Amino acid sequence: MLQLMSSCCASSNALNSSVRGMQQSRDAAAAAAQRIATPQSQGPELRNRDSLRDVLDISQASRGMQASAVVFSVAADMSDIALSIGARLDRFA
Repeated sequence: MLQLMSSCCASSNALNSSVRGMQQSRDAAAAAAQRIATPQSQGPELRNRDSLRDVLDISQASRGMQASAVVFSVAADMSDIALSIGARLDRFA
C-alpha cells in the first residue's frame, strides 16, 4: 500500500511539473509572438535576425508544450491506474 501511495505522489508531482511546463511554454510563445507583432524601430537586418530568433522561440515553446502534454497524459494515466489498484485492494482489506 505504501508503494501505491508513493506512485500517487509521483504522478501528482509529474502533473504539477507538466502544468508548470505548459505555462512556461505558453508564456514564452506569447512573449515571442508579441515581439513579432510589435517590431522595434531597428534596422532591417537586426530586426530580421530578431524575428528569426522569435520564430525559433515559438517553435521551441511548441515542442515544450507538446512534451509537457505527454508528461501530463502519462501522469494522469498513472493516477488512474493507482486509484484503480487502490480500489481493488480496499475490497480485499
